[in-house]
Amino acid sequence: MRLLKFRNYRQTAAGEIPMQPLRVPRGFDYAMTRQLALQVQVRNPNGEAYEQVPVSIFADADHSRLLAMGVTDRQGRFETLLQLPLTQAEINVSVSALGIDNRRSVRLQGQALRLDFGPVAQ
Repeated sequence: MRLLKFRNYRQTAAGEIPMQPLRVPRGFDYAMTRQLALQVQVRNPNGEAYEQVPVSIFADADHSRLLAMGVTDRQGRFETLLQLPLTQAEINVSVSALGIDNRRSVRLQGQALRLDFGPVAQ
């Protein structure tokens, strides 16, 4: 068995290697994930609330990694709280409704995101 040697460190009589105090920047919390409050609003081609529309949130552009899914309420809203890795730079949201723009890829910034899906602009 080979022992590792550390430069500038000497073992104590008890065999311990003293460590320097860790300098952590203010506000650093060791978190590897973040929360994102997502609200999706869906309106039908007439601009009215589109209820009972399936909503899917994906981690990737090819829609192979599903993060969450649900349906819109009477006001055409779907809300969820996502727990995402810090490395997640964007999400892809898809609503299963005809007559409106129904897919969007969004870069993540901040802790809350609101997306509006509705009639296609002519």
